[in-house]
Amino acid sequence: MKLIKEFGQHLDFLQRQLMTAHPFAINNHSIYHYTNSDGLLGIIQNKEIWATNVKFLNDSSELTYGLNILKVIEQMEIENNTLFAEYKNRENEFRTRGGAQDLSDHYIFCASRSKGKLNQYRNYSGRDGAVCIGFRTSNLINNIKKHSGPYGIACEIAYNEHHQEVIMQDDVAAKLSALSWLIEKFESLDLIPDELISFLINYFIGIERHCCLRCKHSSFEEEDEVRIIFSIPRGENTLKSYRTSPYGIAPFLKLKFWQEKNLAPLAKQFELQDFIDDNPTVHSIDLGPNVHADLYEEAIRDLVKGELSNPVQISSNTIPLRV
Repeated sequence: MKLIKEFGQHLDFLQRQLMTAHPFAINNHSIYHYTNSDGLLGIIQNKEIWATNVKFLNDSSELTYGLNILKVIEQMEIENNTLFAEYKNRENEFRTRGGAQDLSDHYIFCASRSKGKLNQYRNYSGRDGAVCIGFRTSNLINNIKKHSGPYGIACEIAYNEHHQEVIMQDDVAAKLSALSWLIEKFESLDLIPDELISFLINYFIGIERHCCLRCKHSSFEEEDEVRIIFSIPRGENTLKSYRTSPYGIAPFLKLKFWQEKNLAPLAKQFELQDFIDDNPTVHSIDLGPNVHADLYEEAIRDLVKGELSNPVQISSNTIPLRV
């Protein structure tokens, strides 16, 4: 038991190294979430964002795209490294017996590094208009941790093939480091107990998911996407909700970034510090093209004034898009 705990700490260290090896964490930047008016009302009035289970993404190929890159990198390592080849054989045995599984469920909140993108407005434009909500990334992540529990990892999407390969090479390097740690304790891969190998395999399935969720085909580069990945222990249902989807229904997380509702005007008037958000999450709302832009902006200003205690920059977009 003590050895498993020590090994788990080593794996956590490897994961932190992997997540910061590249421009992975962007917590000090702003990100922009495109949505429609219903999405805007849900975020502002409920003080929450929704994160989608990665198994139920609209594009089911997003995970397999990254996995295919990883398989190529791993095959190269297998051909040149006997230890890694032996490990993969043992991993395949575990998978065949059904002993390999992700220890966590993964959910993502999608945004962009850029605001005012015409194609994104088009995706959400309709009778009720589209908006682009600006978040302070570090405040969003920390406030969700404070009010909801899970800690999110913010990452930029890699569209460049070389960058994607480097991400997967680092995943393989982390596995080799973990194997080396075990070899020092047991001298041979064959002597390592199944319990520890199973723990290693299951742990890295989750890390592989993170790496794969960072990679998208270059044809999507215009999106300039950023994802916040939330991982919760498998079977943890306290945050989970369900909604209709192309799959029938799909699980998602409702993640609070602030708890108080409708107290913003009172808090500002009487300087009630307990109800004032010292780490404001939303900093801007940009309205997409809308034939009723003036009324739309006026209503959003009233909404924000009544719901948020911090100043929010609100502006209308001048893109000449027919809606």
